[in-house]
Amino acid sequence: MEGKNKFNTYVVSFDYPSSYSSVFLRLRSLMYDMNFSSIVADEYGIPRQLNENSFAITTSLAASEIEDLIRLKCLDLPGY
Repeated sequence: MEGKNKFNTYVVSFDYPSSYSSVFLRLRSLMYDMNFSSIVADEYGIPRQLNENSFAITTSLAASEIEDLIRLKCLDLPGY
């Protein structure tokens, strides 16, 4: 019996005002540390750059688990 892992790609976008640029730099670092990327393959497999406020991850985790992970990691960010 073969087990199959189901992977999903999630894109997460944040809305921080420009006055929070230092916070966003910390957020970006946290997202990269969690293996998020600023580039994602489209439906044809072509790599696409996301906007500066968006990050993508391909994982077997459920969407709710991704949300919980982000919340946990970002608790110390101002305005979160």
